[in-house]
Amino acid sequence: MGMQRSLLLPSTVNFLYSHDPPKGKVYKCGFCSYTTVHTTCLKRHSVLHTGERPFKCSVCNKSFTQAHVLRTHMLIHTGQKPFQCEVCLENFRHAKSLSRHRHKLMHFPPQ
Repeated sequence: MGMQRSLLLPSTVNFLYSHDPPKGKVYKCGFCSYTTVHTTCLKRHSVLHTGERPFKCSVCNKSFTQAHVLRTHMLIHTGQKPFQCEVCLENFRHAKSLSRHRHKLMHFPPQ
């Protein structure tokens, strides 16, 4: 099994692929067959099994497995919607919501 890219931020993926992995060192999950050459990926993966949720919202006490998910969650409390449609100027909290909006309204048809 390889690295689960869906769990990584694009900046993390870029970092990992721009650096050569250590020669011959492979880290294995103690719960499943997941393997990686990066300790950070193994730590991120392990929370799937342990249920650890160390990142806690100071407003509603909801907890998360990753810091970036907490940062995105905080937008709910602040009311911020940082992603704006260039065509109709509607604002969205998540980039994925903006993308869905664009395709739904055919502002930017899928390629």
